[in-house]
Amino acid sequence: MRCLRLGLCLLCVWSLGCGEREFPRLDASLEDSSIDLSIDAAEDAVIKDMIRVEDTTVPDATVVDGMVEDAMIPDAMPVEALRTGRFVFDQSGESYIAFGAIYDAPPSELASYKPAGCTVTDVGVCTAVECPDRQVPNPFRFLGAGELRLRLNNVGRLFLDQNAEGFYFRNSDTDLLFDTGATLKVEADGAEFPAFSVEGAIAPPAPIVLLDDVVLKGQDYSAVWETVNVGSAMTARFRIAAGDGLTTTEILCEAPVATEIITVPSVLTSKMVGSRAAVSLGFQTKYEELQGDTMMQILALEQVRTEKAVR
Repeated sequence: MRCLRLGLCLLCVWSLGCGEREFPRLDASLEDSSIDLSIDAAEDAVIKDMIRVEDTTVPDATVVDGMVEDAMIPDAMPVEALRTGRFVFDQSGESYIAFGAIYDAPPSELASYKPAGCTVTDVGVCTAVECPDRQVPNPFRFLGAGELRLRLNNVGRLFLDQNAEGFYFRNSDTDLLFDTGATLKVEADGAEFPAFSVEGAIAPPAPIVLLDDVVLKGQDYSAVWETVNVGSAMTARFRIAAGDGLTTTEILCEAPVATEIITVPSVLTSKMVGSRAAVSLGFQTKYEELQGDTMMQILALEQVRTEKAVR
Protein backbone atom coordinates (compact mmCIF):
# COMPACT_ATOMS: atom_id res chain seq x y z
CA MET A 1 0.00 0.00 0.00
CA ARG A 2 2.87 2.39 0.80
CA CYS A 3 4.32 1.81 -2.67
CA LEU A 4 0.87 2.39 -4.20
CA ARG A 5 0.49 5.66 -2.33
CA LEU A 6 3.97 6.89 -3.24
CA GLY A 7 3.39 5.93 -6.86
CA LEU A 8 0.12 7.86 -6.83
CA CYS A 9 1.90 10.85 -5.29
CA LEU A 10 4.47 10.86 -8.10
CA LEU A 11 1.68 10.40 -10.65
CA CYS A 12 -0.13 13.44 -9.24
CA VAL A 13 3.09 15.46 -9.56
CA TRP A 14 3.56 14.54 -13.20
CA SER A 15 0.33 13.59 -14.91
CA LEU A 16 -1.97 16.07 -13.14
CA GLY A 17 0.34 18.99 -13.58
CA CYS A 18 -1.73 20.64 -16.29
CA GLY A 19 0.73 23.37 -17.02
CA GLU A 20 3.59 24.50 -19.14
CA ARG A 21 6.79 22.55 -18.50
CA GLU A 22 9.58 24.83 -17.40
CA PHE A 23 12.97 24.38 -15.79
CA PRO A 24 13.33 25.84 -12.30
CA ARG A 25 15.09 29.20 -12.13
CA LEU A 26 18.51 29.21 -10.41
CA ASP A 27 19.31 32.43 -8.53
CA ALA A 28 22.84 33.35 -7.50
CA SER A 29 23.26 34.52 -3.93
CA LEU A 30 23.88 38.28 -3.75
CA GLU A 31 25.49 37.82 -0.35
CA ASP A 32 28.55 36.20 -1.91
CA SER A 33 31.28 38.84 -1.75
CA SER A 34 33.12 37.19 -4.65
CA ILE A 35 30.36 38.19 -7.10
CA ASP A 36 31.23 41.41 -8.97
CA LEU A 37 28.06 43.51 -9.27
CA SER A 38 29.75 46.44 -11.04
CA ILE A 39 28.66 47.32 -14.59
CA ASP A 40 31.06 49.11 -16.91
CA ALA A 41 30.00 51.45 -19.71
CA ALA A 42 30.01 48.75 -22.40
CA GLU A 43 27.82 46.40 -20.32
CA ASP A 44 25.51 49.31 -19.52
CA ALA A 45 25.04 49.97 -23.24
CA VAL A 46 24.18 46.32 -23.89
CA ILE A 47 21.59 46.31 -21.09
CA LYS A 48 20.02 49.51 -22.44
CA ASP A 49 19.77 47.92 -25.91
CA MET A 50 17.98 44.91 -24.40
CA ILE A 51 15.30 47.12 -22.80
CA ARG A 52 15.25 49.90 -25.40
CA VAL A 53 11.79 51.31 -26.03
CA GLU A 54 10.26 50.43 -29.40
CA ASP A 55 6.75 51.76 -28.65
CA THR A 56 7.00 55.21 -27.07
CA THR A 57 3.28 55.51 -26.28
CA VAL A 58 3.83 54.98 -22.56
CA PRO A 59 1.37 57.07 -20.48
CA ASP A 60 2.88 59.89 -18.40
CA ALA A 61 6.43 59.04 -19.51
CA THR A 62 9.33 60.88 -21.13
CA VAL A 63 11.53 59.10 -23.67
CA VAL A 64 15.21 60.12 -23.71
CA ASP A 65 17.65 58.31 -26.01
CA GLY A 66 15.16 55.49 -26.37
CA MET A 67 14.79 54.99 -22.61
CA VAL A 68 11.66 55.63 -20.53
CA GLU A 69 11.96 58.16 -17.72
CA ASP A 70 9.30 59.17 -15.19
CA ALA A 71 7.01 56.34 -16.29
CA MET A 72 4.11 55.37 -14.06
CA ILE A 73 5.02 52.32 -11.95
CA PRO A 74 2.20 49.93 -11.01
CA ASP A 75 1.30 49.97 -7.33
CA ALA A 76 1.72 46.21 -7.06
CA MET A 77 3.58 43.65 -9.16
CA PRO A 78 2.14 40.15 -9.70
CA VAL A 79 3.15 37.69 -6.96
CA GLU A 80 4.97 34.59 -8.16
CA ALA A 81 3.76 31.35 -6.60
CA LEU A 82 6.49 29.77 -4.47
CA ARG A 83 4.45 26.83 -3.17
CA THR A 84 1.68 24.61 -4.53
CA GLY A 85 -1.42 23.19 -2.88
CA ARG A 86 -2.80 20.39 -5.05
CA PHE A 87 -6.01 18.51 -4.21
CA VAL A 88 -7.21 15.77 -6.56
CA PHE A 89 -10.56 13.97 -6.25
CA ASP A 90 -10.82 11.08 -8.70
CA GLN A 91 -14.06 9.07 -8.96
CA SER A 92 -14.88 6.04 -11.08
CA GLY A 93 -18.03 3.94 -10.77
CA GLU A 94 -18.38 3.02 -7.09
CA SER A 95 -14.82 3.94 -6.09
CA TYR A 96 -12.77 7.05 -5.46
CA ILE A 97 -9.27 8.30 -4.65
CA ALA A 98 -8.74 11.52 -2.69
CA PHE A 99 -5.24 13.00 -2.73
CA GLY A 100 -3.93 16.23 -1.25
CA ALA A 101 -0.49 17.74 -0.87
CA ILE A 102 1.04 21.12 -0.11
CA TYR A 103 4.38 21.17 -1.89
CA ASP A 104 7.19 23.47 -0.76
CA ALA A 105 7.85 24.11 -4.45
CA PRO A 106 6.31 26.29 -7.20
CA PRO A 107 4.01 24.83 -9.89
CA SER A 108 6.77 25.20 -12.51
CA GLU A 109 9.02 22.75 -10.62
CA LEU A 110 6.22 20.20 -10.33
CA ALA A 111 5.44 20.51 -14.04
CA SER A 112 9.08 20.05 -15.08
CA TYR A 113 9.75 17.12 -12.73
CA LYS A 114 10.73 13.82 -14.35
CA PRO A 115 11.43 10.76 -12.16
CA ALA A 116 15.04 9.56 -12.29
CA GLY A 117 15.65 6.80 -14.81
CA CYS A 118 12.46 7.54 -16.76
CA THR A 119 12.17 8.42 -20.44
CA VAL A 120 9.60 11.03 -21.47
CA THR A 121 8.30 11.38 -25.05
CA ASP A 122 5.87 14.12 -26.11
CA VAL A 123 3.82 13.80 -29.31
CA GLY A 124 0.96 16.25 -29.87
CA VAL A 125 -1.45 16.21 -26.91
CA CYS A 126 0.04 12.96 -25.58
CA THR A 127 3.01 12.16 -23.37
CA ALA A 128 4.52 8.73 -22.79
CA VAL A 129 6.60 8.02 -19.68
CA GLU A 130 8.66 4.82 -19.51
CA CYS A 131 10.02 3.97 -16.05
CA PRO A 132 11.80 1.03 -14.45
CA ASP A 133 9.55 -0.89 -12.07
CA ARG A 134 11.07 0.41 -8.86
CA GLN A 135 10.16 2.87 -6.14
CA VAL A 136 11.36 6.41 -6.86
CA PRO A 137 11.88 8.69 -3.84
CA ASN A 138 9.85 11.89 -3.96
CA PRO A 139 12.20 14.91 -4.11
CA PHE A 140 9.64 17.44 -2.83
CA ARG A 141 9.03 18.48 0.76
CA PHE A 142 5.43 18.46 1.97
CA LEU A 143 3.92 20.99 4.36
CA GLY A 144 1.21 20.04 6.85
CA ALA A 145 -1.92 22.12 7.38
CA GLY A 146 -3.67 20.00 9.99
CA GLU A 147 -6.83 18.06 9.17
CA LEU A 148 -7.97 18.52 5.57
CA ARG A 149 -11.70 18.81 4.90
CA LEU A 150 -13.58 18.37 1.64
CA ARG A 151 -17.00 20.04 1.43
CA LEU A 152 -19.55 19.53 -1.36
CA ASN A 153 -21.96 22.45 -1.80
CA ASN A 154 -20.62 23.56 1.60
CA VAL A 155 -21.62 20.29 3.29
CA GLY A 156 -18.88 18.24 4.95
CA ARG A 157 -18.04 15.10 2.97
CA LEU A 158 -14.52 13.86 3.71
CA PHE A 159 -11.81 14.39 6.34
CA LEU A 160 -8.16 13.51 5.73
CA ASP A 161 -5.09 13.52 7.99
CA GLN A 162 -1.54 13.95 6.80
CA ASN A 163 0.15 10.52 6.53
CA ALA A 164 3.72 9.47 7.34
CA GLU A 165 4.85 10.24 3.79
CA GLY A 166 3.71 13.85 4.22
CA PHE A 167 0.64 14.03 1.97
CA TYR A 168 -3.10 13.39 2.39
CA PHE A 169 -4.70 10.26 0.96
CA ARG A 170 -7.87 8.21 1.19
CA ASN A 171 -9.55 5.73 -1.14
CA SER A 172 -12.63 3.54 -1.24
CA ASP A 173 -13.80 0.74 -3.53
CA THR A 174 -17.41 0.84 -2.32
CA ASP A 175 -18.41 4.48 -2.16
CA LEU A 176 -19.04 7.54 -4.34
CA LEU A 177 -17.31 10.81 -3.49
CA PHE A 178 -19.41 13.45 -5.27
CA ASP A 179 -22.46 14.02 -7.47
CA THR A 180 -22.29 15.72 -10.85
CA GLY A 181 -22.48 19.49 -10.55
CA ALA A 182 -21.41 19.70 -6.90
CA THR A 183 -19.03 22.52 -5.97
CA LEU A 184 -15.87 21.30 -4.25
CA LYS A 185 -14.31 23.20 -1.35
CA VAL A 186 -11.11 22.30 0.49
CA GLU A 187 -10.16 23.82 3.83
CA ALA A 188 -7.82 23.28 6.77
CA ASP A 189 -7.22 24.95 10.15
CA GLY A 190 -3.46 25.19 9.62
CA ALA A 191 -0.25 23.89 11.17
CA GLU A 192 3.19 24.37 9.56
CA PHE A 193 1.23 25.72 6.60
CA PRO A 194 -1.35 28.35 7.65
CA ALA A 195 -5.13 27.88 7.60
CA PHE A 196 -6.79 28.18 4.20
CA SER A 197 -10.04 27.71 2.33
CA VAL A 198 -10.37 27.33 -1.45
CA GLU A 199 -13.53 26.62 -3.45
CA GLY A 200 -14.32 26.48 -7.14
CA ALA A 201 -14.09 23.14 -8.98
CA ILE A 202 -17.38 21.68 -10.23
CA ALA A 203 -17.79 17.90 -10.20
CA PRO A 204 -17.93 16.64 -13.83
CA PRO A 205 -20.26 14.00 -15.27
CA ALA A 206 -19.19 10.48 -16.17
CA PRO A 207 -18.08 10.17 -19.81
CA ILE A 208 -19.85 8.00 -22.37
CA VAL A 209 -16.90 6.56 -24.28
CA LEU A 210 -16.21 4.12 -27.11
CA LEU A 211 -12.94 2.13 -27.04
CA ASP A 212 -11.53 -0.68 -29.15
CA ASP A 213 -11.03 -3.97 -27.28
CA VAL A 214 -7.34 -4.33 -28.18
CA VAL A 215 -4.43 -1.89 -28.04
CA LEU A 216 -2.24 -2.79 -31.02
CA LYS A 217 1.42 -1.84 -30.63
CA GLY A 218 2.60 0.45 -33.41
CA GLN A 219 -0.95 1.48 -34.41
CA ASP A 220 -3.07 4.50 -33.48
CA TYR A 221 -5.50 3.94 -30.62
CA SER A 222 -8.45 6.28 -30.10
CA ALA A 223 -11.06 7.16 -27.51
CA VAL A 224 -14.32 8.69 -28.78
CA TRP A 225 -16.90 10.21 -26.44
CA GLU A 226 -20.19 12.10 -26.36
CA THR A 227 -20.47 15.70 -25.16
CA VAL A 228 -24.14 15.78 -24.16
CA ASN A 229 -24.60 17.93 -21.03
CA VAL A 230 -20.86 18.43 -20.69
CA GLY A 231 -19.43 21.88 -19.91
CA SER A 232 -17.12 23.36 -22.53
CA ALA A 233 -14.47 24.25 -19.92
CA MET A 234 -13.82 20.60 -19.05
CA THR A 235 -10.78 18.64 -20.14
CA ALA A 236 -10.76 15.05 -21.38
CA ARG A 237 -7.93 12.88 -19.97
CA PHE A 238 -7.10 9.62 -21.75
CA ARG A 239 -4.66 7.27 -20.02
CA ILE A 240 -3.12 3.91 -20.98
CA ALA A 241 -0.74 2.15 -18.60
CA ALA A 242 0.92 -1.25 -18.80
CA GLY A 243 3.89 -3.10 -17.31
CA ASP A 244 5.83 -6.32 -17.67
CA GLY A 245 7.42 -6.55 -14.22
CA LEU A 246 10.56 -4.70 -15.31
CA THR A 247 9.24 -1.56 -16.98
CA THR A 248 6.03 0.44 -16.79
CA THR A 249 4.78 2.58 -19.66
CA GLU A 250 2.13 5.25 -19.08
CA ILE A 251 0.61 7.33 -21.86
CA LEU A 252 -1.42 10.38 -20.88
CA CYS A 253 -3.30 12.60 -23.34
CA GLU A 254 -5.35 15.72 -22.64
CA ALA A 255 -7.64 17.71 -24.92
CA PRO A 256 -10.74 19.94 -24.64
CA VAL A 257 -13.91 17.89 -24.18
CA ALA A 258 -15.40 19.53 -27.28
CA THR A 259 -12.94 17.68 -29.54
CA GLU A 260 -14.86 14.41 -28.82
CA ILE A 261 -11.81 12.28 -29.71
CA ILE A 262 -8.23 11.66 -28.61
CA THR A 263 -5.90 9.49 -30.66
CA VAL A 264 -2.71 8.04 -29.23
CA PRO A 265 -0.24 7.99 -32.15
CA SER A 266 1.43 4.78 -33.26
CA VAL A 267 4.89 6.01 -32.22
CA LEU A 268 3.67 5.97 -28.59
CA THR A 269 1.66 2.73 -28.64
CA SER A 270 4.83 1.00 -29.92
CA LYS A 271 6.31 1.69 -26.46
CA MET A 272 3.68 -0.42 -24.66
CA VAL A 273 4.90 -3.45 -22.70
CA GLY A 274 3.11 -6.46 -21.27
CA SER A 275 -0.06 -8.14 -22.49
CA ARG A 276 -2.73 -6.12 -20.59
CA ALA A 277 -3.23 -2.40 -20.16
CA ALA A 278 -5.28 -0.28 -17.77
CA VAL A 279 -7.24 2.19 -19.92
CA SER A 280 -9.30 5.12 -18.68
CA LEU A 281 -11.03 8.20 -20.02
CA GLY A 282 -12.13 10.94 -17.68
CA PHE A 283 -13.69 14.39 -17.70
CA GLN A 284 -11.83 16.83 -15.49
CA THR A 285 -12.48 20.29 -14.08
CA LYS A 286 -9.70 22.38 -12.58
CA TYR A 287 -9.80 25.45 -10.35
CA GLU A 288 -6.76 27.55 -9.47
CA GLU A 289 -6.44 30.42 -7.04
CA LEU A 290 -3.32 32.27 -5.88
CA GLN A 291 -3.43 32.73 -2.10
CA GLY A 292 -0.43 34.70 -0.87
CA ASP A 293 2.60 32.93 -2.36
CA THR A 294 0.81 29.59 -2.84
CA MET A 295 -1.04 28.42 -5.96
CA MET A 296 -4.06 26.41 -4.78
CA GLN A 297 -5.40 23.82 -7.25
CA ILE A 298 -8.52 21.66 -7.01
CA LEU A 299 -9.00 18.96 -9.65
CA ALA A 300 -12.20 16.91 -9.89
CA LEU A 301 -12.13 13.89 -12.19
CA GLU A 302 -14.89 11.43 -13.16
CA GLN A 303 -13.50 8.43 -15.06
CA VAL A 304 -14.49 5.29 -16.88
CA ARG A 305 -11.86 2.61 -16.23
CA THR A 306 -11.38 -0.66 -18.03
CA GLU A 307 -8.71 -3.18 -19.04
CA LYS A 308 -7.68 -3.99 -22.61
CA ALA A 309 -5.43 -6.56 -24.27
CA VAL A 310 -2.11 -5.38 -25.72
CA ARG A 311 -0.78 -7.08 -28.84
